[in-house]
Amino acid sequence: MKLKYFLPFIAILFLKCTPDREPVQFQMEYFDESFTVDPGFDPLLTWFFPFNNIATRIDAYKDDFGITDDDIISITPRRFRITNVSTADDYNFLNEVSVKIIDPDDPEKKFEIFYHIPNNQNLGSSVDLVPNDTDLKSFMINRRFSIEISLVRFRQRPPTSITTRFEMAFDVR
Repeated sequence: MKLKYFLPFIAILFLKCTPDREPVQFQMEYFDESFTVDPGFDPLLTWFFPFNNIATRIDAYKDDFGITDDDIISITPRRFRITNVSTADDYNFLNEVSVKIIDPDDPEKKFEIFYHIPNNQNLGSSVDLVPNDTDLKSFMINRRFSIEISLVRFRQRPPTSITTRFEMAFDVR
């Protein structure tokens, strides 16, 4: 008899253990940037692709949605995708991918915001990275930010030269 009261109580505890989050007000999206992965890249090295002084367009977003800096509770990574736009080759040669955000005024201030963990799956011609749950408001309310994409230790040499476009988005709460 007591068991029928105990099980619903446990279920309620587990359902209430997730943190409450404010709803997403809008997404900040960035795309149409690209870099080239060359077949001559040494697979044992880490290859870095910096993108400096990307405009946040925060003022335009705030105007469009009628908010101020005080209305923004947090800005967190949402999605990051790399896509092969030049050939039919896939990204099976990739091992690890990391994206860090960098403060252009203080290059020592940087955080990993997206990553791809190695696995044995067929990656195809686009790869979605996993977002870190990091509040980036201090970076994104400024007018500019930088990112660094790192390709770490390839499984093998890239088959051909691959023009890679990336898209990224952030949730504003």
